[in-house]
Amino acid sequence: MLFILGNPNAGDKRSQQKINEIKETYPQLEIKVFLTSAKDQEKEVVQAILEQYQDELDQLLIIGGDGTLSKVLRYWPAQFPFAYLPSGTGNDFEKGYSLPQISDLMRAIEHQSTAEITVLHSEDWVVVNSLGAGFDARVIEQSDKMTVLKKFLNQLHIGWLLYPILGIFSMFSRKTVSLTLTDEKGQEYQYKHLFLFVLANNRFFGGGILIWPDSSITKSQIDMVYSPYKSIFRNILCLLQLLFHRQATSRIIHHQVFHTLKITFPDEEGVQIDGEFVKIKEIQLKPQLRKIYR
Repeated sequence: MLFILGNPNAGDKRSQQKINEIKETYPQLEIKVFLTSAKDQEKEVVQAILEQYQDELDQLLIIGGDGTLSKVLRYWPAQFPFAYLPSGTGNDFEKGYSLPQISDLMRAIEHQSTAEITVLHSEDWVVVNSLGAGFDARVIEQSDKMTVLKKFLNQLHIGWLLYPILGIFSMFSRKTVSLTLTDEKGQEYQYKHLFLFVLANNRFFGGGILIWPDSSITKSQIDMVYSPYKSIFRNILCLLQLLFHRQATSRIIHHQVFHTLKITFPDEEGVQIDGEFVKIKEIQLKPQLRKIYR
């Protein structure tokens, strides 16, 4: 049995089209489709699938954006493989990890061909691409408030434009974020008044912006990229260096590597996790292996 979990409201609104294509192209397959019909319904849908799922016989195919993938993997058991077709606005996972076309993906499912990837796992969350506070969290927060504009741009298949537009406004903000980081040895580090703070598991964030060139979904590490706030001019310079791939040689963008870490904010802080805006006070992350059909 192939279980398909689709989010018809994800960015490009083509989840249903892709489901129909699979059904028409592979009529010999036994397929059960589960669709999310409301925000944050992934837990309920995954539980419904697991009630019927038989590990040796069945497969799961997720169709949606990065946020859908991240939220499904929060509840999908780590020992079970999954397949994924992107149908979002930014699709950073697809940009950072070469995904097969539908025909190749279906062949991989048929032959049980999988590869290992790494996600960042915590008690309550899974980070597939990135967790960000400060600049990119503000962009996502504002994006969530502009539902009409977002829907209009998605209908024109240019939904990705919303992020750079909001990014231009956000870089003029004087708001900053401060936090305490605890590494795997228990050593604490204080970071104050940051403009940009990203924990990366992928080269890309924000719909295709390179955050760190060596970050990879196949590596078992956490890349931390950050830039302190000094002035609006420096904010602009920071983003230009990201856009023109100068972060590795930058004097204002800093990079550290961790294997596990805990982040603590002074108060509940708005962050983005794979393009979804949430509020957290503390999060502890460590790499976790998953298997994906490919």
